[in-house]
Amino acid sequence: MKNYLTCLLLLTVVAFLSCDRQEEVVEKFDTSTFIDKADDLHYVIIKMQTIPGIDRQDTTAMKAIKAGELKQQIDTWNAKDPGTKLRTSQIYFDEETGVEPIFTIRRFNDYNEAKQYSEKLSAQVKAMDGSAKIAAILPISQTNYRVCIKQKSSKAYQYYHDKIITID
Repeated sequence: MKNYLTCLLLLTVVAFLSCDRQEEVVEKFDTSTFIDKADDLHYVIIKMQTIPGIDRQDTTAMKAIKAGELKQQIDTWNAKDPGTKLRTSQIYFDEETGVEPIFTIRRFNDYNEAKQYSEKLSAQVKAMDGSAKIAAILPISQTNYRVCIKQKSSKAYQYYHDKIITID
C-alpha cells in the first residue's frame, strides 16, 4: 500500500509539472543608465507601434509605412506657433518583431515644458489621421535620449518613464 501511495503521489507531481501553465511574462529593464534631470534640455518622442515583419533595409516596405504623413501633420501643427521653433526628426529602431518608428521633437528648456507640450500634442494627435498607430508620447531629457540611441531601443526608457518619472 505504501508503494502504491508513493507511486500515485509521484504521478500527481509529474502531471502537475508537465501541465501547460500560462505564466505572465514580465519584462525587466535595466533603468540604471537613465538619469532624472528635470532642469536639463528635453525632447518629446512619439513612439509609433512596432511594425511587424519589416526589415529597415527594405526601402519599399519602409516607404509603405507612411509615417512621414504623421510627421507632416505634426510639423503643420507646430508651425501654428512660430515662436516655438520646434524641429521634428524621424528615426527607426530595429526591434525583435519589426521596426519601431520614433519621431523626435526638439527642443524644450526643461521637463515641465516638454511635459506640457506632450500633453497638448496627445490631445491634438487624437484628431489626426493615424493616431491609432501611436504607442506613446513621452518627454525625454537629451541625456536619456542619447542612452536610447546607444541602446537602439526605447523600451527601457518607456518603462523608466512609466514606473519612475510619472510616480513623482
